[in-house]
Amino acid sequence: MRVKLFHEWSEAVKRADSANDAFRQVMTAIPSGLPHSDGMQRVKNVSRQLSEARDHMMTAHERLTDFLERGIIPRDLKSSG
Repeated sequence: MRVKLFHEWSEAVKRADSANDAFRQVMTAIPSGLPHSDGMQRVKNVSRQLSEARDHMMTAHERLTDFLERGIIPRDLKSSG
């Protein structure tokens, strides 16, 4: 159980790091700080991806913390042991 939750959290951290790198690359590619009209869509896309990745990371962290500190097994893992 613990291994699964650590793996879930680790993968979520990697995803968030990758999304953060992608966001930085897009923002760095805009020299004036003001994107073109097509650049706005790229900024929105990477921003949404970063937000989703961070949300997923926080959820994975909460699940791991709940298990380690309170012994709470997530419902989706109860039957898989």
